[in-house]
This record gives sequence, structure tokens and C-alpha cells, in this order.
Amino acid sequence: MADLYRANHALVVIHLVSGAVPLAMALAGNENVQLGNMMIACNIISLCHYSVLYGRVWGWYTAGAGLYTYFVAPQGTKMAYPLGLALLEYCACGVFHVRFNF
Repeated sequence: MADLYRANHALVVIHLVSGAVPLAMALAGNENVQLGNMMIACNIISLCHYSVLYGRVWGWYTAGAGLYTYFVAPQGTKMAYPLGLALLEYCACGVFHVRFNF
């Protein structure tokens, strides 16, 4: 998300902190699952907002893959989470596109 909002430095910092704080807490041994889930949900909502503003359909696919991976995927299966992350990464690559005008 920080890459998508390069022009707005405040949003870039917010998105970077939203990932760094839960990571630092987990590394320190004070993991807060609710805070991590809230940060993921905020980033998914931000991605949906970006998709509406700029008409990026792959942003919607990425948000759906994120919802599946982090909130819907069955917890008991060992393959659901890695496959969800792979789908998330594939869809995220589609958000960035280059237009060539000839």
C-alpha cells in the first residue's frame, strides 16, 4: 500500500507503521492478534478505496484474496494460507501496470 500512495507521504508513513508496529510487537514477544487483524483490515479497506479512486479492478481481486487469506481461510489446513498468500501476490502484481502510448 505504501507503494501505491507514493505521492502522499503521510499515507506512506501510516501504511509503513501499520505493518512495522505489529511486527515489532511480535518480535518482542508481545503479539497482539487483534491489533494485527485491525491493521490488515485497515489496509484492505484502503486498497478498496484506492481501487475506487483509480479504477483498478485488480485492487478488488487483491482485497478479496487478502480477505480470504487472513480472515476466511480454514485454520486447520496447512495449504490454505500459503496458497492464499500466493493468490494475494499474483493479484497484487496486477494492480501495478504500465501504459505505453505510441
